[in-house]
Formats: sequence, structure tokens, C-alpha cells
Amino acid sequence: MGAACQRTLPRQMPHEEPPPPVPVMLNIYDIGTSGEVKMINRVLRPLGAGAFHCGVEVFGTEWSYGDYERGTGVFMCRPRICEGHTYSESVNMGKTSMSEDEFKTRMKTIEVRWQGADYDLLKQNCC
Repeated sequence: MGAACQRTLPRQMPHEEPPPPVPVMLNIYDIGTSGEVKMINRVLRPLGAGAFHCGVEVFGTEWSYGDYERGTGVFMCRPRICEGHTYSESVNMGKTSMSEDEFKTRMKTIEVRWQGADYDLLKQNCC
């Protein structure tokens, strides 16, 4: 390099602060809206059984998986208000340090892989 050329690098690379951790909740529902399923679940749950639906709540949205004829089975809704099911309780799953943009990118990948037609009550479901 000649005298007219200089090479300057920053002494430190700019440091980007990681996003603050965000809570992740598992919202559990009794399947359907009839009180009968809720009563059955009260009896079966202590035995490790029951008819449940669930969704994962993060960044103010609840994500779940369901049986749809076409396209992805992944869907989102307002937390604790999944249509067709009766909200029962939430379980704290900890926190994520993932940014909301990174989370949305990962969800796009999951939406492609988890097709509604692949839903199986016992092998590939929301729980």
C-alpha cells in the first residue's frame, strides 16, 4: 500500500444488544365447547389422559396445528381464545431469547413442513 492508501478498521465491532427474553406459554384447552369434555378431562387428567388442544403463546400470538384439507396446518389466534375449544389453563415454558423476526422466519419453515393433511390424532397433532 502506498502512502495515499490507508486501511482503518474499527477497534471493536459494533455490538448489537440481544433482544430481552420473552415469555413462552403453553395454553391448554378442552377439545370442543361442550361441558361434557371438560368434565371427562377432569377425571382423566390425573391419570395422564384426556382430550386436549394446545397452542404456544409467544410475542402476543398463539400458534397451533390442526387438521386442514389444504395447505399448512399451522395457524395463529389470539392467546387463550382458540375457536372451537374451551380454554383451561396456561403453563409457563420459560423464556426465549429469539427475536420476533427470527421466530417468524422459523415459523414460515414450520408452516411448510406441517401440512394440515398430515395431521394425525395420535402421531402428529397440536400436542
